[in-house]
Amino acid sequence: MPSCFIEKVFEDKYVSYWEWMQAQFLLKFSREQLMEMNESWINTFDLDGDGFTNEFEVRIMSSDPYVYNGRFAVLAYGEGLPPSWEEQVRYVEEFLKSNGFEESNIYRLYEENMTLQKFNQAIEDVSLKSREDDLVLVLLAGHGIKDEIYFSDGWINYGRIGNILLKIKARQIVIIDACYSGLAKNYLMSERIVLITSSKEDEETYGGISL
Repeated sequence: MPSCFIEKVFEDKYVSYWEWMQAQFLLKFSREQLMEMNESWINTFDLDGDGFTNEFEVRIMSSDPYVYNGRFAVLAYGEGLPPSWEEQVRYVEEFLKSNGFEESNIYRLYEENMTLQKFNQAIEDVSLKSREDDLVLVLLAGHGIKDEIYFSDGWINYGRIGNILLKIKARQIVIIDACYSGLAKNYLMSERIVLITSSKEDEETYGGISL
């Protein structure tokens, strides 16, 4: 480990998250390679200035730490949901805006606007604007039954959603908040998608509908 990095850690008298992640990143280089790097490079935890640590980009996102990662989001929640669901989606929206997601890169499909056509168009737009090293967050909140989630224009199979998401070459985090959303893993799991669901394959969410 470079002495200039160790000295900085000792100055702080504790190891921060950023320092720990940078230590893991530096371990990937040989002593000879590190000798060629200057102190500024060694102590820069986010080389491309996009808010993601170098180690997070390499190990989790499998992206280039020298290339800025753009951020895009498609947020959708359906009709007939409790007010608390809307509040949660609004909270996510504010969280994203305070963490590097530009207003123009956040697509909102709320209530009657959560249609398959508008979802498809939003994904199409994101696919044209994003690059492979970017990050796309897709949040779907709605009523769910086995293998399907409810849009304003009807029940949509997760397989169909998966086919639409294939248009995006960037890495994706897909969050589904619906009953039985665990079944979505049969359709959406891939190397470029991290899937997070609110329920298991046979589980309701917040006492949601069961058909």
